[in-house]
Amino acid sequence: MTSPSRTSEERQNTKLTTKKARKRVYRTLMAGYLIDHNHARDWARRLCAQRGKPPIPDRPSFDLNIMTAIEDAVQEAGGTFAYPVEQEDGRMACFVTTQHKTDWFRILNNRVIITPKHQMVEGESEEICREFLEKNGIPFGKFEMRFADVPLEEDEFW
Repeated sequence: MTSPSRTSEERQNTKLTTKKARKRVYRTLMAGYLIDHNHARDWARRLCAQRGKPPIPDRPSFDLNIMTAIEDAVQEAGGTFAYPVEQEDGRMACFVTTQHKTDWFRILNNRVIITPKHQMVEGESEEICREFLEKNGIPFGKFEMRFADVPLEEDEFW
């Protein structure tokens, strides 16, 4: 027995809700990055001024509250979150899986590094990345690192 098809309006509403949630994840990531990084914070202030939005507040330090905010936003977008791992050098790393792709979010010197789907992080993080991806049945390949202070459109991250 087939389920009744959704109306055009229902499909549009679902699409808008999903898009909103994705943008919220992006904004959370950007906020996590911008808090402690002067160059990015200055860029964000200029962007806020251009768009007529209130400026991003100064915070004393970057902490795991950012990871909690990312987790909440990802769950709202229908994704799952792997808790952060403290690496040997004290840096934090975590994986986020959304409905559309698996992203590797890494905190490096208070920056969120984002690498696109089916991609990897080099150096000492490569092993932990490969292990996580293989455990979750995701192909492992090459990557290009992207930093959150590059002024890209929101949809480019999705």
